[in-house]
Amino acid sequence: MDENKLRYNFSELSKLIVRKPTQYTPERAIRFRDAFNHYTKTNTIHIISAMSDMLAERGWPYPSFIAREAKNRPEGLLEYINIIEKKREKHKWSGVEGLYKMVDTAMPIIFDYHKKMIFDCWRTTPILIDKISIISQIQKCYDMKLWIACISTAFPILDYLIRDYFKTTKLDRDINRLLAIFRNAGFTSSKFKPGFDGYNKSDKTMTVSDFIQQDLRLIGIGLSSFVDTASIYYQYYRKDFMAPESEYPLNRHAVIHSASSDFNTKENAVRLLTFIDLTLELEFAFRILLKEE
Repeated sequence: MDENKLRYNFSELSKLIVRKPTQYTPERAIRFRDAFNHYTKTNTIHIISAMSDMLAERGWPYPSFIAREAKNRPEGLLEYINIIEKKREKHKWSGVEGLYKMVDTAMPIIFDYHKKMIFDCWRTTPILIDKISIISQIQKCYDMKLWIACISTAFPILDYLIRDYFKTTKLDRDINRLLAIFRNAGFTSSKFKPGFDGYNKSDKTMTVSDFIQQDLRLIGIGLSSFVDTASIYYQYYRKDFMAPESEYPLNRHAVIHSASSDFNTKENAVRLLTFIDLTLELEFAFRILLKEE
């Protein structure tokens, strides 16, 4: 796929995003896939975007699964922010380090609360219908706290999803290839972001009015989180470049080639499973962006 085709697909994707209706409607979208059917209020965009940015600072993808429980209630998202905040108050964490501890502690708790729903959703997703046995093994390893086995089994699911989105069986069509395509077309994490962040990274010949029409809004937050996370988990790995105490030891290359076991934690298992769930939630957006015809 060349960069012009990707830019065209981006434009087509933006046309499918529901804009502010002229008349009031109670339906609201807080799930990424619902952004094609319902409008998302701007203050909800701000809440989700701020939460995503905070998580990205610790290498966490946006937990798209929380929107399923919120049932399109924006205030439902605040409940999860409150969970994180209560952890900070309980442990009296403060400053930047306190924020990091707060996030790293709260995210596995939130994941565990939704765990059954997440794995059940994967089993009923058409794209993974013939991967049910693998999903069951991933869940079993997670429940048994076999973090290395869980992570090692889960990473190939991501590669499979991306190949399916590319509509190919070629093994070189993976996330690294996808990131390279994005980079060549100038689609960075910031480029996907909604609002001012996205406009600041856009073509400066574009008017504000034109940008608003191309703003991906809710979908943009998901794609931005995907790029941020993939850039960490799929970065080039060399042991002499990445110390054992590396802040982000979860690396696909190191995992698959048994170059490191530093990723052996529950937090890293939750990071990866959350990333898989995000990638699944963005399926429709990816199929439009990667459309070759």
